[in-house]
Amino acid sequence: MKEYFVRPVDDLQSVLDHAEPGSLVQLAAGEYRQKLQIRTPRLTLRGAGCEKTVLIWDDYARKLDEQGREYNTFRTWTVAVTADGVQMLAPSAISMTLTDGTVWGGKAQLVKAIRKSYDRTFDTPVYKKASVRDRYNELTLRYKAFDLVFRAYNEGVAYRFVSRIDKRVGVQEGSVSQGVLGNTGITVEQLTYYNLNDAFDALSAGEVDFVLCDAYPGAFLASTYADVSFAGALNEPSSWGIAVATGKVDLQEAVGDALDAITLDGRMDVVRVSWLGGMPAVTSDQVIVETTTQSVPEDDAETLDGSEAGANAVSVG
Repeated sequence: MKEYFVRPVDDLQSVLDHAEPGSLVQLAAGEYRQKLQIRTPRLTLRGAGCEKTVLIWDDYARKLDEQGREYNTFRTWTVAVTADGVQMLAPSAISMTLTDGTVWGGKAQLVKAIRKSYDRTFDTPVYKKASVRDRYNELTLRYKAFDLVFRAYNEGVAYRFVSRIDKRVGVQEGSVSQGVLGNTGITVEQLTYYNLNDAFDALSAGEVDFVLCDAYPGAFLASTYADVSFAGALNEPSSWGIAVATGKVDLQEAVGDALDAITLDGRMDVVRVSWLGGMPAVTSDQVIVETTTQSVPEDDAETLDGSEAGANAVSVG
């Protein structure tokens, strides 16, 4: 086995590109601020020890590239391995050191482990294929300040650290609620989902801290989870009624009589409990954030909603 010795001042990418297959690359202690790709088969990278040899790069999901596009998670890797048989992680501790010196890992105490499997298909209108299958097993190791998330695909494995210092909010992708949140000025980490069912599954699993959505679809879904409850409203609630043409006097009276009847005999309460569980009536007392929100114009509501099912889509079945 041929060995290469590299220092932080050296061009590590060049060494990786020209190393013979099956070689050992020894990394001296220090910080390697380089975005790396490993294309040579059966390489072994070995550092000087945990917290001594650091590979770092400054890309992140919402960073903009030269064309003004967000990098997204797929392009924010620090080390990308495209060759077979490369040993990146020998049996060793995993940790990450933040710029302020905080270390995630080391003696951190595990809170719980979450195992999930995913098998879904995404439409890809700007890709060479019409759709892409996203299938993997996921293990999330939850600690107090961070999550360590592993994903195993047929093609390879990946892991990442996820901060738990700031709260995470789940929203439906392209929904009116997502637009409203953007107008509040509140800084939170947003995780987007295809519909509210997926968002509430994530909330129950601990992947997000809150879900932001229309109160009534949210209350309907929350009633199906033992560990999910109504927290409050983002802004002042507004009331909606039933519109009847002025000349339809008989219809006005019939609708009014029907509403009075089901209210007085308790059927309205039964329907409410059946659909909304124990959610209280939404009033100004439930507003939990003192901030000004801008209403989303009706003409824009359809544009913001990325699904065919509505602004806050729920699957009922």
